[in-house]
Amino acid sequence: MKKSMLTMAVATLLATGTASSVALAADRDQLRNELEIMTSILNTSLEQQHGGNKHMQRIGNMKYSYLEGQGVVYKAPGFRNLVRQFISYEGDMEMPPMPPVPDMPEVAGIDVQAAAEEGMRAAHEVIMNLQKSGMFMDRHDGGYANEEFRAQAEELRDLTRELRDVSWELRELDRDIRDMNFELRNAAADEQDELQQELAGLENNRQSLQQRQESIQSQVDRISAERAEQVAKQQQQRAQQQQQLLTSFETTLANVLCNYGNTLRSLPSDEHITVVLEGIGEPNQRNQKDRIYVFEKKAVTACAKNGDSSELISQSLSYYF
Repeated sequence: MKKSMLTMAVATLLATGTASSVALAADRDQLRNELEIMTSILNTSLEQQHGGNKHMQRIGNMKYSYLEGQGVVYKAPGFRNLVRQFISYEGDMEMPPMPPVPDMPEVAGIDVQAAAEEGMRAAHEVIMNLQKSGMFMDRHDGGYANEEFRAQAEELRDLTRELRDVSWELRELDRDIRDMNFELRNAAADEQDELQQELAGLENNRQSLQQRQESIQSQVDRISAERAEQVAKQQQQRAQQQQQLLTSFETTLANVLCNYGNTLRSLPSDEHITVVLEGIGEPNQRNQKDRIYVFEKKAVTACAKNGDSSELISQSLSYYF
C-alpha cells in the first residue's frame, strides 16, 4: 500500500513538473510572438522617423533577446555604423611622429634649435588635432573630407620643411661667421677691411634668415590658431548632432513603448525592457561606448494607460558603458 502511494506521488510530481514546463514553454513562445510584433513596430517607427536619410535608417534594425527573470533586451547595432559614417570623430590617416631636429647652436641670442623644434611641434600638433577631429580623411570615399583643411594641412607641411631648411642655413651661416671672426683676428692689417666687409655681409644674411624664420613661425602660429578654433567648432557641432540624434531616438522610443507597450502582455510586470545603442559613444569622446536605457515594465504599462510619454525616458535608468 505504501509503495503504491509513493508511486502515485512521484507520478503526480512528474506530471506537475511536465505540465509546468509545457506551460512555461508556451508562455515563452507567446512572448516571442509579442516581441516580434513589437520589434517590427519599433523598427518601422525608427525608419519612418528618419525619412530618407540613408545613414539614419540604419538604426531601424533592432534585435532582441530575452533574459529569464530580468526581461527583454533590444540592441541597435546600426548606431555603431552611424557614428562612424555620420558623426565620426576619427580619421583613417596615421600621422608619423614628429621628426627630430638636429643639434643647432645659438645664433645672435636666438636658440635656433629651440625655435625650429617649436615650429615643427606646433605644426605637428595642429595636424594631429585635425586627424583626431575627423576632418583629415573620410573613411568611406577615400579622400579628404574638406578641401580647405587639406590645403592648410599641406601648407603646414611645407612650412615645417621650410623652417627646417632655414634652421640648417642659419647653422651653416653661423659656422661661416665663426670662421670669419677667427680669420679676422689673425689677419694682417691690410686684409682686415676686406674681411670686415665680408663679415658684415654674412651678418646681414643671417639677419635676413632670422626674419624669414620669424615670418614662417608667425604663419604656423596663425594657422594653428585658426585650425584650433575650427576644430573646436566642429566638435561642438558634432556633439549637437549626436544630441539631436539621441533626442530623436528617445522620443520615438518613448512613443512606441507608450502606444504599443501593452503588446508585451506575456512579459512579467516585475521585469524590464532594456535598449542598447551599440557604439554610439559619449559626445566629444573618442570611444565607442554603448548608450543603455532600462525601463521598468510597470512604468511602460502606466505610460500606456495615461498616454503620456514625455517622462518615460527620464524615469528610465540611462547610462554609457
